[in-house]
Amino acid sequence: MLAYRPIPQANAVIGTSSKPNPEVEIIVRTLEQQGSTCCAACELPEEVHIKIRRMLGIKTGRGLLFPVRSLPEAPVELSVVALFDESRQSPEEVFPQAHLTELLFHLRGAALRQSQNGTGNQSVSSSEPFPQQASLVEVGAALTTALNLEDLSRLILEVSAKLVQAHQGSIRLIEGQEEVHHFSLQRNAQPKDTGHLFLPIARHGRLKALLSLERDAKELPYEVVKTLRQFADQAAMAIENAQIFEWEQERAREATALYQAARTIEEAQELDDILSSATEVFTRLAGVDRCIVLLKDSRKSFFAVASAAGLSYDQEQFFSTFQLSISQLSAKNKKRLFQGTPIHFETAPDAKSGFYKFTKLLPSYASLVLPLKSQDRLLGLIFLDSSKGAHHFAPANVRQLLTLSLQLANAIQRASLIQKLQENLGPLKALYQVSTAITGTLSLPRVIRLIVDQAVELLDSVSCALLVLDETGESFRIETSGPNDEAFQQPSFQARMAKTSVETKKPHAHYIDQEDTDIAVRQELITHGFGGLLSVPLIAKKRMVGVLNCFVPPKIRFRQQEIRLIKGFANQAAIAVDNARLHGMIRFKMNELGTLFEVSKAVTSTLQLSRVLEEIVYHVRTILNAEACVLMLKEGNHLKLKAIKGLEPEQHKETIAVGEGPAGVAVKTGQTLVYHEEKPIPITDPETIIKTGLSVPIKTRGNIIGLINVYYQEYVDHTPAQLSLLSTLCGQAAVAIENARLFADKERVTELLRSSLIPDERMHFKNLTIGHRFIPSQDLSGDYYDLIPLGQQKCAFVIADVSGKGPEAAIQTIRAKHVIRSYATAGYGPSEILTMLNKHILSSSEMTRAVTVFYAEANLKELTLDYACAGHEQPLFWHSKDDEASLLEADGIMIGAWEDAEFEQKSVKLSKDSWILLYTDGLTEARSPSGEFFGLERIKEIVEQHEGNSAQRLVNRLYSRIRKFTREKITDDFSLMAVKF
Repeated sequence: MLAYRPIPQANAVIGTSSKPNPEVEIIVRTLEQQGSTCCAACELPEEVHIKIRRMLGIKTGRGLLFPVRSLPEAPVELSVVALFDESRQSPEEVFPQAHLTELLFHLRGAALRQSQNGTGNQSVSSSEPFPQQASLVEVGAALTTALNLEDLSRLILEVSAKLVQAHQGSIRLIEGQEEVHHFSLQRNAQPKDTGHLFLPIARHGRLKALLSLERDAKELPYEVVKTLRQFADQAAMAIENAQIFEWEQERAREATALYQAARTIEEAQELDDILSSATEVFTRLAGVDRCIVLLKDSRKSFFAVASAAGLSYDQEQFFSTFQLSISQLSAKNKKRLFQGTPIHFETAPDAKSGFYKFTKLLPSYASLVLPLKSQDRLLGLIFLDSSKGAHHFAPANVRQLLTLSLQLANAIQRASLIQKLQENLGPLKALYQVSTAITGTLSLPRVIRLIVDQAVELLDSVSCALLVLDETGESFRIETSGPNDEAFQQPSFQARMAKTSVETKKPHAHYIDQEDTDIAVRQELITHGFGGLLSVPLIAKKRMVGVLNCFVPPKIRFRQQEIRLIKGFANQAAIAVDNARLHGMIRFKMNELGTLFEVSKAVTSTLQLSRVLEEIVYHVRTILNAEACVLMLKEGNHLKLKAIKGLEPEQHKETIAVGEGPAGVAVKTGQTLVYHEEKPIPITDPETIIKTGLSVPIKTRGNIIGLINVYYQEYVDHTPAQLSLLSTLCGQAAVAIENARLFADKERVTELLRSSLIPDERMHFKNLTIGHRFIPSQDLSGDYYDLIPLGQQKCAFVIADVSGKGPEAAIQTIRAKHVIRSYATAGYGPSEILTMLNKHILSSSEMTRAVTVFYAEANLKELTLDYACAGHEQPLFWHSKDDEASLLEADGIMIGAWEDAEFEQKSVKLSKDSWILLYTDGLTEARSPSGEFFGLERIKEIVEQHEGNSAQRLVNRLYSRIRKFTREKITDDFSLMAVKF
């Protein structure tokens, strides 16, 4: 039995060895799908064999399926099912492969001749070596499956040589102006008279490949030349698809490599491990053998080598002490690095660049310098080059390396923070081992008290005083153990006593009977009844955190052993104080961050500008415990009052000129101003007394956009920490205000685009009843439909769907709408309009999305409807007296898919009871919760059951059914228009 589906007449069984059977056709199609996945003959399942045997009324023992292809990897074109008894031993004895392939070509040629005779064309001669139309379809199918450029090129060369009966040939793949691949083919012996055929393969005016074929020097038939041209178009599209596929594969490989490299760096925890992994990863990704990582020193004045790969032993020794001064870099290079831009030296850098000495020592001929930047901070540099000569860094590779440098910078930042925490934990652990009493708490007041008590215990018969900076670093804390004397407990007195030790940062002893003792110190000691003083600075991490003064009675001196003991104790005390201060500062910052978080959460909880401003003034007033807070925004050269708390709006000036009063000066200079009863204060109510004012500019991206004024009725001194917190709050306010403004702008633009897309609710035309509904799935849609008046008795209906959603799709939809309207009003017909729209979109760089369109023109005088379709859902057309609605079918692919696309124009007769229903795929492809499509049949059922003349009622009924079907979860744009003539 033989069953197949030839190319010209798809989905048809031409014949079998017995009488054709429709049920057998279904089984054969199923078998053909199974055969499409295999290359050799396969055994029929027993249940399938029994079904076919029963339908045909025969008795056989075995069944085999033979899938036949004309080209490797091409779709199955011929399916042969053979039923035979057990006497047959192998599939090859039934149908050898050569016979099957020959049979395929004979059947394909016969089907082609049959289709040409049926349409009035001249039949293809049986002597033709290659039926052109059939071959184009089969080759096109084969080309679409070949995504490897080499395989595709060989396939194109083989098919073209076969088409013109060439004995040899070659193909050259072209990218830009360069040849990237070259393949040759030798098929058979060279004839005496040789002719040459050159076939350019181009797409959109760009040469993709050049075919060169040698054949018998005979003139090619016109049909073969025509087929060659069509084949070249298919080949060009296939080459372009293969190039895009290879490019996407390369992008995927780059992304994978970048992910693996970033993961390697992220897995390291210690800074040395991170840098070591980074040098290895960067050399591998860049394709070089040398990588040097330089980090900023603590003073941020130079770069020092932190890790390197590819250096010799002598180079490693030298660069271990090398310093690259930031001041020596050229202004241009310094700016690029701080902006996060890489520097690419294609040759050895000159002396002005700042890298001359560094690269000369390697030496280096071509190099790449990447900035290590994290959170707007330049942490260091990465230097990459090859010791074997100049290395070319491709732009894509530079982008990949720059992305990875950001990952490395974040990893370095993380490791540095961990290292700092470990450095702080180390002293705490040592302090715990030396003095448990001191490390029992991290509260600074408690630590200070413990230090004084421990010092008194260490030294008999002494009075002690400890003077340290508090947690904020803005004031002093003092703790004493000694006489209950107010002067003794003053920080100023203790500072005078410790002046020498503070200046020298060394312990110093003073006695009243010692000649070199300062006169002022001697007098102070005598006044308070002391005979001597030992002042010991508390130094932690080379910073003085406080001073410990120990006083003894007259005639008593500190023994050398006691001095050494108190110095060791002071070292431990300094660590305890420093950590307690650090702990206090962290708590202070945590509270500050908590406050900032609460404010940030409040101001970002809404995108309405008025609400944002109100939240800002409320929280600023609450945090600073102020009587009033006013927020003003800059409009031109004036400040406008926008939000106020604690005062009534009429009590404050509504407008302040920039430069007027403290508030205006703060905006003009960009500096925070604190003032006490300074005039003019922008308070209009004379009974409102303001003694302290605070004006803080609101900045974003270097521009001042407004001002926050804080008012107090008493004299208030603000600490630097409070001012810093307020500045941070203003920064958050600036971001919130900017976001609110951007949101408002986006809403305005969205509303403008939406208003351009949404049809007029009262869409009407004389003698027509129109109903419509437009439901976008997002704010902006790619759907639109329109009614275009073309006179008193003519109008046009159009419905279109631009691929995608969002602003880009909406903008292209609007453009397509106006282009179609302009062509329609100019008098062009449906087919002409779609053809011109297709050319317009393909030639426009701004319209890049494919569009499906249905356009119909109704002549109410002659009662005709002319229409054309470009890949859109086919509308339904029916008469009230008809029982069944039909589709308005017309050939045409979507707009923007093919330059030479043609659009068939058709016409139907209208009557006074004619209907037409236009819709987008959002209607037919609406899904139920179980995944079932709404489908065309349900639409036809609703249309055919509709009674009455109301088009809007029909539309509303369809919409209600869709909502019920999807459980009110419509996920795609929904457009629908019904017209009753």
